[in-house]
Amino acid sequence: MKLELCRVQFSKKDIIKGVKIPDILNEDLAEILGYHVGDGHLRVVPPEYKLTFSGNKIKDKYYYENYLNPLLKRTFGVPFSLTISKTSDEFRLYMDSKAIGTFLKNVINLPQRKTFIRIPKIIKNASDDIKIAFIRGFIDADGTFYTKNRFPPYPVIKAASSSKFLISDFVPLLKNLGFKPCKAFDMKTVDKRNGKEYVVHAFYLNGRKNFDLWMKKIGFGNEKHLKLVRNYSRHKNNEIF
Repeated sequence: MKLELCRVQFSKKDIIKGVKIPDILNEDLAEILGYHVGDGHLRVVPPEYKLTFSGNKIKDKYYYENYLNPLLKRTFGVPFSLTISKTSDEFRLYMDSKAIGTFLKNVINLPQRKTFIRIPKIIKNASDDIKIAFIRGFIDADGTFYTKNRFPPYPVIKAASSSKFLISDFVPLLKNLGFKPCKAFDMKTVDKRNGKEYVVHAFYLNGRKNFDLWMKKIGFGNEKHLKLVRNYSRHKNNEIF
């Protein structure tokens, strides 16, 4: 899909650094957009233009360094900066760029606040390959894989969000790809870090059929998920993904 870049604005620093902006929606960009919807933060408040991804410095560090940052470099021409918090478990990947900020805001139409975030229209109207890449990025960021304590183990892929609209968007997308998702809205949970209660919404892909289709069509890029998948496979039937 061709993208109109007339509303992208380059700063002098962008030009010096060699920032580039993609003019087509490909699978790499779709995966980045999925990850951003799950765990990214966009700030476009002139003169500040910043894209940040935040993860766990133990669980997400390998993924950020070896998967996400190379993906960002292929797409935008430059690697993002890495920083590890000294006071928390946070690991950040970020870029100050007017071109990237205005591209995501003005061309992709990503909001800066995620309360009512939805799947971007360009993803909804794209090919299945693009949708699959977007879903993989989102799950790598905001999803979990686990097994229920049954025999044989019962696999579950779950994603939760503060946006009911986002979860509502994912359900038909997954159904059209052959999955059988379940959804749950208005679930109360407590943030272990600060003890605050908040409401989340989620979708679930339960059972072996959903899992097998997931591994065939979508898969995971994040090693923290892949480790759990390999462990599940060994316990189930010694299959290695």
